[in-house]
Amino acid sequence: MTRAIASLSKLILRMAVVWIVDAVSLAAASAVVPGLSFTADGTVPRWQVILSAALLLAMVNLVIRPIVLLLARPLGWIASFVIGFLVNAVALWITAALLPGFDVGIAAGIFGGIV
Repeated sequence: MTRAIASLSKLILRMAVVWIVDAVSLAAASAVVPGLSFTADGTVPRWQVILSAALLLAMVNLVIRPIVLLLARPLGWIASFVIGFLVNAVALWITAALLPGFDVGIAAGIFGGIV
């Protein structure tokens, strides 16, 4: 039982670290990539929008990415690499569509997928 608890706590800690790193990466990408922006309204601060976007982006990637990359595998590693960037762009667009305060333009989605 102790081993299971330790394993679960390591998993939770890893997920939290990845979430924070994703949020910092999204904030950095919004500073570098024009057209990728986070806006706060009167009730929700910008940092909450960034954390929410990172969490939602992780969930979207969890569903879409493995399926698309599995289908792209027979095309070779270069095609899988390019398709991986496009999947990231689509995941950014889906996240922006679902989350108010997170805006991604067409070119920004592609460049943001690379960054």
